[in-house]
Amino acid sequence: MYYTQWFHSGADTKASKGVSVGFSRHINFTLLDICTDHEGRFIFIKGRIGPAVFTFGNIYAPNTEQIPWIRAVLKKLSSFTEGTLILGGDFNVTLNPIIDSSTGRSSIRVKSLARLIRTLQSMQLTDVWRTLYPSVRDYTFYSIPHNSYSRLDYLFLPSTHVQYCQSASILSQVLSDHSIVEMIYELPQTPPPYRCWRLNDLLLKSLRNVDRINARLTEFFGRNDNNEVSVQMLWEAHKTYVRGEFISLSAYVRKTRSQNMSDLQSKISRLERLHKRSLLASHLEELTSLRNEMKNLLNLSSAKAPCTRTFFADRILAVFSVQYTDSILNHSLQWVCKKY
Repeated sequence: MYYTQWFHSGADTKASKGVSVGFSRHINFTLLDICTDHEGRFIFIKGRIGPAVFTFGNIYAPNTEQIPWIRAVLKKLSSFTEGTLILGGDFNVTLNPIIDSSTGRSSIRVKSLARLIRTLQSMQLTDVWRTLYPSVRDYTFYSIPHNSYSRLDYLFLPSTHVQYCQSASILSQVLSDHSIVEMIYELPQTPPPYRCWRLNDLLLKSLRNVDRINARLTEFFGRNDNNEVSVQMLWEAHKTYVRGEFISLSAYVRKTRSQNMSDLQSKISRLERLHKRSLLASHLEELTSLRNEMKNLLNLSSAKAPCTRTFFADRILAVFSVQYTDSILNHSLQWVCKKY
């Protein structure tokens, strides 16, 4: 999935922080307005997807004085919002320490947390994952110095729109020390995107693949270059044939890589569950090794990512991406929170 439309908010200084919102090439998003922060701590964008207006907010809160900062940013977001608001990011705070922290406590005063919760309620915002899993203990961040887990990353929807949320998940920690938070939200009907096949030139970097294509082309011309077919017809037929070979080869490579990633993901998820309960150093060491393997696979699969994404990869601290999911019954929006 390639994200071709990016909106960034970066810090004015050289500090490596910033937030972004990205849309896949399959989402027909039309920008209406944007609001960014000179410190790169939040970005709000508003636009149309099909007939509906959406406002997307991505927040990366500081690790001190979080509550007053978040409340001030939410006030600014409230005046900016139009249509359906989808808000998420790293809030650097556990809203309910008893269940959202492995220690069961927080350094932030209860009264301060209560004020933040009232602010969210005044905007009619609902913590989507907690609404779907009211009693489940799961976390998005692991602190090595404190040897503890916390749920610091959230996705919020207006309470009247939670019914359109098909699912919400906390995924494994792979790209960073924060887990991906995923939500699939039902979109109004939109026309399916136009798809145009393009050659994945990474396939040509493998000598094995090049030899296979050369062998297929030699076989093709050996069978068909018999002076009974015009050169023009043979040329057009060969393009169709070789495209089919590349599609088949690409599907095989993608399937093999997906299977390897799925197997690794299962191992990582199993170990994460164990570590969240045991907090043993041996589990963490094995987790780190598996995550490095997954990063190597992800780097291979994203080698053709747009230059803008590659450029910001070292600076982006919180990234949201919108992924188009095509199905017979409806079209869905997948909102993924990542931290790099």
